[in-house]
This record gives sequence, structure tokens and C-alpha cells, in this order.
Amino acid sequence: MKNMFCPLLLILFLTCFSISCSGGEPKSDITPVFLRVEGTKILNAHGARVFLRGFNSGPMKFASYKDDHRNLQDIYNFNRKVYEHYLTADDFRNIREMGANVVRLHSFLKFWTLETEKGNYDDNFLQILDRIIDDASRNGIYIIIVMAQAGQNNPQNENEGGFGNSIWTDEDLRNRVISAWRHVAQRYVGNPCVAGYDILNEPSPPSKEALYSFYSEVITAIRSVDSDHIVFLDRKHFPKETDIRWGGIYNDKNIVLQTHEYVDAKKNQPANHYPTRQELEQGIKEYLSWTELQERPLLVGEFSAIWDAGKSGLQWTDDMIELMNKQEINWTYFSYKSVFGTRRGLYRSQEWWLRDWTAE
Repeated sequence: MKNMFCPLLLILFLTCFSISCSGGEPKSDITPVFLRVEGTKILNAHGARVFLRGFNSGPMKFASYKDDHRNLQDIYNFNRKVYEHYLTADDFRNIREMGANVVRLHSFLKFWTLETEKGNYDDNFLQILDRIIDDASRNGIYIIIVMAQAGQNNPQNENEGGFGNSIWTDEDLRNRVISAWRHVAQRYVGNPCVAGYDILNEPSPPSKEALYSFYSEVITAIRSVDSDHIVFLDRKHFPKETDIRWGGIYNDKNIVLQTHEYVDAKKNQPANHYPTRQELEQGIKEYLSWTELQERPLLVGEFSAIWDAGKSGLQWTDDMIELMNKQEINWTYFSYKSVFGTRRGLYRSQEWWLRDWTAE
């Protein structure tokens, strides 16, 4: 279920997608084909350039054994219920009709939802992911699989299964997350609907070396079973004003670098000042000049203004999209649908279906 909260925002997306998303993809066939990186471009299997532009799924609240002491069957019932009401085949048809071509599954693949105990993974949960990917594929939508809540940051997720920001110091947790990625990559090797693997949502490493070491090990683990899919590397967050960025330069050609852009992050209220178009353009040009982005494509994986921002937030969103399109940047707006209390998104999801989360 969804209710449109902002007709003007919807019109904005219909306009920008119609002129910018498909790149050189054939219009007669929406079946996803494998994507690859060549320099600063993303190409499809036909050699045509593709701009990945679409939405984040939104902050899906999947249950895990770490969140709750219920049994795995109850947890699966809840996760299935979330899927059935939150991200459906109708949603993917709607996304495609707007002209978008990608959904970044924000907060779907939570480490503590995937791993039931050390080295064991919840295949029932992955079957839900299979169904989402199948629905996306039938509508010509690529999926970016994102790992979240793996103990990678503390400022935003203070209760990540009780692990805070410990992935950078807990060798056992680190190795388990790496193994989980190998498991996921093994499952989706050969699936062209999967645009790629977003290794860690909004990491907050203590040093450049820590981030580089972790990313390198995950890339090695993924490539041991899957040589084809793109790997998305998110920039250091909290705070991002450091020289850590993406940790360094990686010996893998099939990489897209990612950043997130929020004016009002951690405030949950309208910012006093949304940057003007001129300020935005200056900022975008500045980070496009960074060494790492001279040989890699960029994805702005999350950006949005909150609903309360009104016209100023809408203008900022309009300017942001127009400038990213002008600079040939890939992007995924946060988010397609708002649920669980967030105040961002194109649609607002009704939550009546969560009252009895163990119901069939």
C-alpha cells in the first residue's frame, strides 16, 4: 500500500528519468543483461552505455534472531509479510513506468538477518531476495544488493546487534561478514538482474588502512566465486570530511565508487540552508576532481530532502538531479517508499500489516 505524498516530486522524477536513465540500452527489450565497468563508464553486455538511475527501496525492517528471541519460522513469517506488502511486483512495474532502471536494496541484506549462527545462513530469507530479484527482472529493473548492520558504524546505528562499530576491531566478525559475502555472491553468480554488490552501507572505519584492508578482502572473496558482477564501494561516513574516502585504489576494474549526499543528516528536521544550485555544482565538481574518480564511475547512492523542507527541499532535489545528470553521475534517490517512521521518500507506506508480525 502506498500514498503519494508529493505530486510535484513525482512529476520531477517522471521528467528526469524520461531523459536520462536508459543511456544506450535498446528500447525494445527491457530484459536486464550483465553490466560491467569500463573506465568511468558502465556498459551493458551489448557495449552500450548505461546510467544507473532509480531509487533505494527504503529502510526495510527485516527481523533477525539477533533482534528478537522468536524462532526462525516466526522471523521468516515476518520477513515474508514485509516483502509481500512493502516491495511488490506492482511496485517494480511502477518504477519501470517512471523510466527508472535500478533499485538499491537499502537495509535489506542485514548481516544479522542473513546469518543465523556462525557460518550458517537463512536460506528462507534469501528466497525472499530471490523473489524480489525475479520481480525486478521481469520489469527490466536492476538490483544492487547492499550489506547493512554488520557492525560498520556506530553514530547512525547504535544498536547493530550489539556490535556497534566493531567490525574494524573484531577479527571474527570481520571474517564472518567476508564469508557471508562469498555465500551471497555464490548464490547470484550468473544472474544479470543483479547490477552488483554494495559491500557495506555507510562504513565508518578508524583509518584508511582499515577500510582498504576490509574492502580488499571482500573483493577477493567475491571474485573467488563471481568474476562478473560490479562491486560498489561506499565512501567513509561519520564524518566524511577526512582523507579516508574509499580507502585507496583497488586492483579490480569492475568497481563503482559511491557517496551519499544529505544536507539534513542526523537532524530529522529541515536544514536551515539547502545549498543553491551554484553551491551544489561547485561541490560536485570538487569531488569529481578527486584522484579515485578519474578512473571509476560514481554512484550517489543516497540523497533526498525531508518532507518538511517544502519548496526549498524540492528545489534542492531538482537541482541535485539536474546537475548529476549533466555530470553523467549514476544515482539512486532515497527512497521509493517511506516506512518505519522515516520522513523521506516518494511514497508513504501504510503500516497496518505490521500489527501482528507473526500472522500468516
